[in-house]
Amino acid sequence: MKKITLTTFLLFLWSVSCFAQDTEAPTKPTDVTIDYQIGYLSWTSSTDNIGVVAYDIYVNDTFRLTINHLANPTNGITLNDLGPFTYGGIYTFKVLAKDAAGNESPFSYYNSFVADDPQDIYIPDQVFMSKIMNGNNNDKAIEILNLSSTIYDLSEFTLKISYDGNTTWDATYTFPANSTLGLSERIRIANSGHTFPFCNLYGAQDINYLNDVITNFDGNDAIGLFHNGVLIDRLGNLGQNATFIEPNKLAYRAFYSDQHTPWTRETPTSYYHICADFMGEEYLLLSTPEVVAKNIVVYPNPVRGNLLLFETKNNQLLHTATIVDMTGKTVLTTAKIINNQLDIQTITRGIYFVKIQSGNQISIHKMIRQ
Repeated sequence: MKKITLTTFLLFLWSVSCFAQDTEAPTKPTDVTIDYQIGYLSWTSSTDNIGVVAYDIYVNDTFRLTINHLANPTNGITLNDLGPFTYGGIYTFKVLAKDAAGNESPFSYYNSFVADDPQDIYIPDQVFMSKIMNGNNNDKAIEILNLSSTIYDLSEFTLKISYDGNTTWDATYTFPANSTLGLSERIRIANSGHTFPFCNLYGAQDINYLNDVITNFDGNDAIGLFHNGVLIDRLGNLGQNATFIEPNKLAYRAFYSDQHTPWTRETPTSYYHICADFMGEEYLLLSTPEVVAKNIVVYPNPVRGNLLLFETKNNQLLHTATIVDMTGKTVLTTAKIINNQLDIQTITRGIYFVKIQSGNQISIHKMIRQ
């Protein structure tokens, strides 16, 4: 028994010594591949003298997460686990492998994709606050959007407000009896003294209410959305007398993942902004630009000269183009398209994505520069 114990102990010391002395890095992950049909990122597994244990994944050169190594010829992860992704965004991925001693492999080569298909875009299965308008005087409103597959009884939800940095919620708003909220429906609660109109867009159902208590907010008042008494979304924090939204600003989500998702602030050019051009309409319009892309032909491709040409159906007017390389770097920013032509003489050889702006619609095309 003592002999077995001693042998086990010596083997343990040997393994610790090997890990401590090991300086050999794993091999570089190769063949980084994106399967658009199933939304999956994969690569050929790395090897190592003492064994690969994990992979670090970077999105647009920023560390996103670590996953454990599986003893398979390939390793991978679903794209949704690396999101959220916003329509029209260009995303690059690279991977490195790590062994038990902490040695890291070189980065894999980049692979990129454009979030131009609804299946590739992270759509939250959630009810959340998508916009808050802090307009002049009584031009104030809160929008709540349902992107889940559930039809909710709104008696399960409440809105609460905390004034001037208080550590407790000061007032509660409950929704009218027998009201529901289904998929892609939104509610807007406005102050009764508002001057901007409500509107219905893109076939989405809008439900509009008036309430002067929950909309009696200033820029430093925290607002929370509760589901069955649990805080699920918020603008601002209890006990913080900070400015969460400046006067005459519209706060909205450029994307949404959870209640900590940052808010973007814009100065509205008109009060139609409360119901147009911002999230959540962006989620509801994901499929529309696919039709736009089919109506635009980019040629020649590959392009050998200095002009990229466009052909459109129905005399569609093209405004600007942005060109991004495979690493996600913008090499041409919002250049004007003149007579359906774009000057690309400064673009070097390589593979690029061309993002075309046509009114409020966007289409994405791959371009090879020779």
